Amino acid sequence: MIIFREAIPEDFVVGKVVYLEGDDGDLHKKIIDDVLRPHDPWKAFCADDGCRYGLDGCFIKDEK
Repeated sequence: MIIFREAIPEDFVVGKVVYLEGDDGDLHKKIIDDVLRPHDPWKAFCADDGCRYGLDGCFIKDEK
């Protein structure tokens, strides 16, 4: 069983896989290419699709 948790600022590092909740309610996989503002708690980042995103609506696979 795959379990997801809400992402926290410390999760945002280059190369990390995050999942964004889309308008359809599904989670969409993104790979972080660049963290735009490392010291900003909202963690704006560019993903592998060339788009910019932020912390809100991001999830991480729970490794527990």
